[in-house]
Amino acid sequence: MSVRKSLAWSYSAQALNFIVAFGSSVIIARLVTPREFGIFAMAASISAFLALVFGFGLSNLIVRDEEMPKDRLRSILAVSSSYTSFLCILLVISGLLAKHVFDSPDVGDFLMVYALVPAIQMFELIPEALCRRHMRFKTISAISVMKTIVTAAATIVLAKLGFKHMSFAYAGLVATIASVAIYNLLYWQETVYRPRLEGYRSILTFGLQMVSINGFGQLNSRISEMTLGSWLGLSALGLYSRASNLANQLQQNVYGVATGVIFVRMSMDFRETGRFDATYLRALRILLAVVWPMMLGMAVLSYPFIQLLYGEKWLGAALPLSFLMLAYFTVLGIGMQWQVFILRKETGLQTKLEGIRAAAGLAMFCVGCLISLPAAAAARIGEAIVAYLLYRPHMDRLIGIPRGRLDRVYGECLTLAAIAVLPSLGLMLWSRFDPRTPLTLVAASVVVGVLCWAALLVRIKHPVMEEVQFFWRRLRRSPRAETGTEVS
Repeated sequence: MSVRKSLAWSYSAQALNFIVAFGSSVIIARLVTPREFGIFAMAASISAFLALVFGFGLSNLIVRDEEMPKDRLRSILAVSSSYTSFLCILLVISGLLAKHVFDSPDVGDFLMVYALVPAIQMFELIPEALCRRHMRFKTISAISVMKTIVTAAATIVLAKLGFKHMSFAYAGLVATIASVAIYNLLYWQETVYRPRLEGYRSILTFGLQMVSINGFGQLNSRISEMTLGSWLGLSALGLYSRASNLANQLQQNVYGVATGVIFVRMSMDFRETGRFDATYLRALRILLAVVWPMMLGMAVLSYPFIQLLYGEKWLGAALPLSFLMLAYFTVLGIGMQWQVFILRKETGLQTKLEGIRAAAGLAMFCVGCLISLPAAAAARIGEAIVAYLLYRPHMDRLIGIPRGRLDRVYGECLTLAAIAVLPSLGLMLWSRFDPRTPLTLVAASVVVGVLCWAALLVRIKHPVMEEVQFFWRRLRRSPRAETGTEVS
């Protein structure tokens, strides 16, 4: 499957995922209180804190390596399963401790149920990674949409039935079972499930590096959330988690989906030619031209956005959302650094950089928690700046491009973002960021910004317009046109 088709399927699926997840979050926000959402966020933070070893990042090894025989897959699954089993035990112990030692029965009940999720999900590792390796994004997209729909429907039904925070745990379990079952029905690999440990040392080395890279960031996020919940209360954590989830949804639905496909394409280019700079630069120009305006726009319009969708009781999440969007905006200045370091086998260096970033970020976040919820969220901007300063000096060398090339991309995309957001910023300054700013004025400012952005894209002949024109030509073709005959 080509990159364009892979992206088309991935974005179509993610658009549906976003609509379903976003719509369900609006409904769920009206069925649960900030405190109940805070309980879920605390339990989820503990689960993610312990899940640093889950998966072990080994799906990336399956995508990256030139050869991937079945014996190698058996060894990868054996290593991953060992650590996943350890994770499940830790989750059960944590649930018991939360219930009987720390007097948090609600958090403990959640963890006891959620311990089943990684035990089941480990059987998805091989078929899902093989689908990515062979660019079968149509299958991945379909299963992803199915899982999102099942999760949303189960959560809403269980919340209506009065399961409160536990509705999230049970819904996640049901969706995981469905996803694993479908992957294995479609891509059953019988011989892979026979344990084998030959070559485990290289697998373990890669896994430990990936755990370190992902682990520092996860430790930072989860310890931060647990600290915020302990110091500022579960209601404050619920507000922060709502803002964080919204920011993550935007980042993952647009940027994350694309980079998953681009990583596979860059891996193929690197295996065949030893270079991936052309693919990287074109992808970065397109991504930043689209994602940066969205992130800045969300930062500017956070108050009317939260008021409209979630109601007045969630307005405390608006300012944290603005700060988190600015943090994501900053860190995307080193876009796809994770993929670049993996391809260049510089994960050892990345581990050190992530350690410094996480330590600095956690320290700033804790200081922010001593002040207020908005100050804690603002600390994420400081962490993003630290990340940029750490990674930026290495990017030109690893990508294989001359100095200054990336800076020109940043300048171009910053200009596009500023043009797109200026009308909305003017409106919010005029209304003094009133959450009750009329929806018609907000919509008009967004439309004007989008039109100005599109006009500039046409003026500079940006690759985004090339992609739009390509898909427009495809839409205008009929089946006969694809065989060489134009239809008037």
